[in-house]
Amino acid sequence: MNEKTILLTLVFIVVGGIVGRLYCELVRRSVAGIASDTAGMGYFLALMLVRVILITAVFIVAAYLGIWPLLGNIVGFFVVRTLVVVRARRKNINRAPDEKANSERE
Repeated sequence: MNEKTILLTLVFIVVGGIVGRLYCELVRRSVAGIASDTAGMGYFLALMLVRVILITAVFIVAAYLGIWPLLGNIVGFFVVRTLVVVRARRKNINRAPDEKANSERE
């Protein structure tokens, strides 16, 4: 492993993290779009296509540069994705008792 490979691996850890965050944001928007009457399935499918293209493009570039950048990209993506999912679940757990109390009052 030379200096170039180490640098590329570190760069792709960051790139993977950025892509993971963008991926989660696009998922959030596409799911919210399904709930709204104006956006619907077309919006969901368009954002799903953007997610697939984004992930595929970055993974292909990382794979082209070698196994270590690819592994760095995968690690960065899944670490950030896991953090976002844990944070979202924590928000739902904390919010659930409040919603339950409000529905019981009505």
